[in-house]
Amino acid sequence: MIKNIRLIFTCLLLEVTLGFVLGCSGNSSCPAPNSKEIFISTKGKGDVPIEDIFSEHRYIPLETRDDALLPGLTDIIRLLLNNERIYISDGKSVMRFNFDGRLDCKYSHEGEGAHEYMGLASFSVIDDGDVVFYGMLNRSIFNYTPDDHFVSRWQYKQWFIREIINLDDDLLLLQCMDNIKDSYRFHVVNRYTGEEVNAYWKLDNPDPCLMFMRDFYCRYDGKIIKSFYKSNNVYELSCDSAILRYTINIDNKIPPVDYWMRGGNDPVAHFERYRLQDDYIGHIPVFLESDRSILLRYDGGAKERQGYAFVDKATRESRAIVRFIFEDGFVHQPEYFFPLSDGWCAMLLYPEDIFKNTVFAQRFPGLDEESNPVLFLGKLR
Repeated sequence: MIKNIRLIFTCLLLEVTLGFVLGCSGNSSCPAPNSKEIFISTKGKGDVPIEDIFSEHRYIPLETRDDALLPGLTDIIRLLLNNERIYISDGKSVMRFNFDGRLDCKYSHEGEGAHEYMGLASFSVIDDGDVVFYGMLNRSIFNYTPDDHFVSRWQYKQWFIREIINLDDDLLLLQCMDNIKDSYRFHVVNRYTGEEVNAYWKLDNPDPCLMFMRDFYCRYDGKIIKSFYKSNNVYELSCDSAILRYTINIDNKIPPVDYWMRGGNDPVAHFERYRLQDDYIGHIPVFLESDRSILLRYDGGAKERQGYAFVDKATRESRAIVRFIFEDGFVHQPEYFFPLSDGWCAMLLYPEDIFKNTVFAQRFPGLDEESNPVLFLGKLR
């Protein structure tokens, strides 16, 4: 019925870049901590061997069968790791793979029934193995057990939720769209009772620009770390606050504070100007952190202002990356990677890219053009 619910919304309305803590609880707000700016120069950017970035890595060819076929990368809405199982959503279902690549379970509950989601927009996996889904069209959160039995459904018609993240075993963090003045970006609910526990980051100036971005977050040191569209800031999210952790400065090309509000009645044209004319780098779409380092993707709209960067946290030395060099000289520039927990990340390597290097392709016996992608798992140095 719906190829991908994300295509319904050409706009994910996100707040402009902020330099302060937003909402300790309810309506309150807190003073800003000292900004932790990370400066990255793209001079000398180039291709980098994966051994320079990752201390360890592995490849997992994902099983290919009719009920496990994955779509193209742009239709993958989330990839998570939990208890040595891999969870991947294509916008209709969530597939669970073992570390040997075999499909272990497929959660597929799209429909109009009482226990079914309509338009799978987001999911999260609890430490106990429960899987929580959000159906955007019926504005409901569904909880299923690890063996795919229905537990509960909670409906939130008053909120336009776009993302769910589990804070712990009990609490879910709901990120809402930013299209209503005086609404809250984040709501915290109890997944067992459905009751709201808290709300924060009140929107004084909702951003009218109609734009799409895929959501990513990582977990590090017990914290949820997240970057936002149209922002160079990276935040720590909790049950009661969003605290500025880093500001990413690429080549001193951060847009002015009010830049994203200048679109007026024609925000789409303003974004096109950003993409084609203005020399700014104003998005950090993907961010990953470990004890020693950071890996991120930056985006300035135009292709020449897009890339990756690797940062040593102790020295703040950085390397701007165009492509990653895998074994056998296989060189690849992924559109993005999936940040996981404590420095781990995943990339999906599709057969059409792998077969550009026949020697590298020999590492995966049985792989052909119709196969599922190979999953790369790497841990940051």
